[in-house]
Amino acid sequence: MKTEDCKGGKVSKDRLTVMFTCSATGDKLKPLVIGKAAKPRCFRNIDVRSLPVTWTSNRKAWMTAALFTDWLKDVNSLMRRRKKKILLFLDNATSHSPDIRLSNVTLKFLPANTTSRLQPLDQGIIRAFKARCRKHLLRSVIAKIDDTTATASEVAKSVNVLGAVYMISRAWNETRESTITKCFAKAGFPVPMTADNEGSVSEEDQVQDEVADLIRQGSDRLGVDNIDPDHYIDFDNSMPTEETYSGDWERQLVDNFVADRENVNPAAVDDDDEVEPEPAKDASVRSNLTFPEVLQMLNQLQNFAADKDCPILNHIQDAKSVVEAAIIKQRSTARQSTIDSFFKR
Repeated sequence: MKTEDCKGGKVSKDRLTVMFTCSATGDKLKPLVIGKAAKPRCFRNIDVRSLPVTWTSNRKAWMTAALFTDWLKDVNSLMRRRKKKILLFLDNATSHSPDIRLSNVTLKFLPANTTSRLQPLDQGIIRAFKARCRKHLLRSVIAKIDDTTATASEVAKSVNVLGAVYMISRAWNETRESTITKCFAKAGFPVPMTADNEGSVSEEDQVQDEVADLIRQGSDRLGVDNIDPDHYIDFDNSMPTEETYSGDWERQLVDNFVADRENVNPAAVDDDDEVEPEPAKDASVRSNLTFPEVLQMLNQLQNFAADKDCPILNHIQDAKSVVEAAIIKQRSTARQSTIDSFFKR
């Protein structure tokens, strides 16, 4: 966090704001992800239009009325191509402009101060996404912790904005339709309940258990105290995602205008980003490849699939999860064997 002290390195200046859109039947649009740069360094050789999210940017990585309006127009065009008309429920965020009129999207604003009760995304959809995203982040980092060729700084830098985009897309794709439907019903929407979304065993609880287990493994390797899984999943709940207007509205209006103008140049690069290391050279074809080497290859395949807008991206991400889990299991077994051998001496 920006307000916390950082030892042994620099506080990361990376920041992303994510907006989700889904229907009561569980249909989902691609997440809108707002970063600080139109083309971060880690997007080198990547066409942002081929990313599995809708990418945009401004100086603070916050939602603004201009960004939201542009996104609404894109959604309206999408619905027109699909020959659909939708009713879009919104909270009263400052950036949600009520003045736009669209052909295939009708805006309906929730009553003031009712978001926590009537907004389906706040009934557990966003938290279900966060739990999965944190799980993928932990698994990725733990898989690299014991790599003797990587320093602590390199492990920290291995998670960049591009990697975060892939995790966001994957976690959103994994968020179940039944979870979304139940959250709409909890918010008071008339949703027909089925045996699937009335199940007694919650997959979301299973995901949280996985997060807690990964936290324990990471704490053991780093020699630090465990943190509460709920705190880890929800630690950024109070972070601002848009400008909150105060009495100095004129200055804030100018600041927002400048921020939106800065987004016009598609070739802009974030100077605060660390220079990305060159990708590892391909290992020679052989039968004794290690899991870390396979993970490097999958990372390269992931970038290839994103750049070429290839439909195998989800399968590559699934393979990464399997390899990361195998690395964690392999190192846990090796560590346990070493302890057992010590006591048998």
